Amino acid sequence: MNKADRSIPLAISKIENYLIVAVQECSDDNTLLLHKKAILQHKYLENTKGLILDFNAVHVLDSFACDIFIKITKSLQLMHIPVIWTSLNPGIVSSLVDIEVDIKNIYAARTMEDALNLLKKMS
Repeated sequence: MNKADRSIPLAISKIENYLIVAVQECSDDNTLLLHKKAILQHKYLENTKGLILDFNAVHVLDSFACDIFIKITKSLQLMHIPVIWTSLNPGIVSSLVDIEVDIKNIYAARTMEDALNLLKKMS
């Protein structure tokens, strides 16, 4: 069994033409890189109208993890796929502020329902 086989699995669901990525707490940088690759190469990506990054299970993001999710967001935006971050808890928001993330191109919603409604307006 190689290291990739032991990594935290990435849960990607599809509702209508929207993908939902359930982000998990992750302390391994290699796993984050594998998740980035999995999201950007997902088989339904070309037919999707938007993607939601659901941070419900994450309490804190370090600077590397923040950078990975920002790069995922920017990459998808370049492919004209809107991305919404949802279920951001105070720890994540604090991390984003502490590392001075430029949030002007990051869309966020409080709940999954709000995120879906926002994506419908954007697409």
